[in-house]
Amino acid sequence: MLLEIPNLAAHETDLRWRPISKPFHLALRVHDRAALVGPPETPRDHVLAAAKAMRYGNWKACTNFIINPKMDAKIWDLLFESNKVKQNLEIKIKEESLRSFLFTFSAIHDSMTLDRLSMCFELPKSVIYSVICRMIINQELAASLEVPSDALIMHKTERSRLQALALQLSDKVNSIVEMNDKLIESRTGGLSGLKGSQSYQGTRRVGTRYALNKFN
Repeated sequence: MLLEIPNLAAHETDLRWRPISKPFHLALRVHDRAALVGPPETPRDHVLAAAKAMRYGNWKACTNFIINPKMDAKIWDLLFESNKVKQNLEIKIKEESLRSFLFTFSAIHDSMTLDRLSMCFELPKSVIYSVICRMIINQELAASLEVPSDALIMHKTERSRLQALALQLSDKVNSIVEMNDKLIESRTGGLSGLKGSQSYQGTRRVGTRYALNKFN
């Protein structure tokens, strides 16, 4: 979840994107398509519910789904130094929720202040600064930091949702055309465009000789 959800948020409209964990991605898609979703019962349900909350930066709901008395009894209390593990996990959930939030909503914001992000995600400003700098350096986020004002300025270089969907449609049409061409070639035996080649002429001569012998 901590790896897949930020990756999914960063490549939501990319057709060439490949999930890190295919079983987790498939389970998440099935969970999203469910007509009626009840309260989570099993650890798997808790993780999927937490993943949906993390996708939109809701770290509090994500933490509540992962760290609660039911999950403590089934998972966390069985670990050594479980309290320390849960504290580190909560910090990691906050950081990855911040990344998912920036990936998801950077296109609709012109700027954000680090103080506001620090207050929303309850992280020190230094941690917020470190996470954002790492995203900018890795070219995951088109933005810049203004140090005097502690503001994150978004650069509108990403495609709009309409443009991304148009590119998806174009790629799908191209793939359908290629599949049709391959299907036509397989059905015609590859001789439709070989009228001038030796193989076609040889086939034509053999067919003519067979017809003459049959006539005689």
